[in-house]
Amino acid sequence: MRNPVHQSEREGQMSKPCTWICVADGTRARFFHCDGPGRDIVPALNYMLAAPSRAHNLQMTTDRPGRAFDSAGIGRHAYDEGDWQDEEKCRFAGRVAAQLDRAVLAQKFDRLVVVAPPAMMGELRKHISDLTRRMVVVEVVKDLTHATPREMQSHLSEALIH
Repeated sequence: MRNPVHQSEREGQMSKPCTWICVADGTRARFFHCDGPGRDIVPALNYMLAAPSRAHNLQMTTDRPGRAFDSAGIGRHAYDEGDWQDEEKCRFAGRVAAQLDRAVLAQKFDRLVVVAPPAMMGELRKHISDLTRRMVVVEVVKDLTHATPREMQSHLSEALIH
């Protein structure tokens, strides 16, 4: 009779590493997995994370920006409309990072490829935990959120080899 522990160790050694691919921008994120070079990129989750809709964002905009007094002096100035949009993108990056952290804790993947435009990549770096960061094998600074899995495959073929 075989020792079950020994058999499971051998099976663990023979399994191929699973690579997750997180493709995100400031408003949406998709998660895929790939079981090795030359293999298809397929959805890892049956949903996509999305920031609040543009309609919601338009409701937050008023006719005139809010106004505030200067901290030194008697002048007044308008708040920048981009401030709340930047805050929304920051919050969204936190949601994406939390999804990746949950997947790491659930041992859903062995390696992680992160694909995002420069601003979102910076936000993700701020929010991703150290444990998840150790899983990152490649960062691709590019917006591929609208690409099909086949198009992503051609952009990421080299990244999936590492």
